[in-house]
Amino acid sequence: MIGKFTKAKAKNIIQRTLWMESRGEGEEGMRMTLTTIVVRAGKVVDGMVDECFQNLQFSCWNDVASSKKTPSGYSIQFPKSVIQGKQDADAKTWDIAGRLTDQALNGTFKPTNDQWTSYYNPSKCNPKWASQLKNPTKVGNHIVGTEQWRLTSAKKKAANAEKNKVSAKTYTVKKGDSLFKIAKDNNLKVDQLKTLNGLKGDTIQPGQTLKLA
Repeated sequence: MIGKFTKAKAKNIIQRTLWMESRGEGEEGMRMTLTTIVVRAGKVVDGMVDECFQNLQFSCWNDVASSKKTPSGYSIQFPKSVIQGKQDADAKTWDIAGRLTDQALNGTFKPTNDQWTSYYNPSKCNPKWASQLKNPTKVGNHIVGTEQWRLTSAKKKAANAEKNKVSAKTYTVKKGDSLFKIAKDNNLKVDQLKTLNGLKGDTIQPGQTLKLA
């Protein structure tokens, strides 16, 4: 699972976002879109799909976000040209979007710029925040840059994820627990668990904190 979604649905949603938002700018444009998604999520994979559905952020999803439909209920649909198996420009850019999405979901995607959080197409809209965008850069038909509050929020998400990651590496002993049960539940051997925690015997007490890694 990726957050609330199966990996297949998470991939489809992000891939569609890249394709529908910026396929006209090719791989560079889709990298820009994915960069803003990844940066906003604090590079936390579980939060990337949620960023796609933020209200009035990615126009391709406005009908979902503004009407508060449940994103998880949105059906998986692919571009018509891909369904028909045509190797036209749309199908090729769809494949590029899929490759980039795979990188994002396995943690190997490198943002074009770690400060980019927002973009807009000046020929189609002029959002209120456009004048406050820091270090604006033109990518294809879009202007991309930094909204400071979004960057601050992203850093908090990253910090919270790291905190949760650390806390997830420990376990608080409950009544009825045994070293065997705890080791089995966490894919460890009893000897590994004892070594990690400097235990010489098999006795543990409720409330005791054990290291799992």
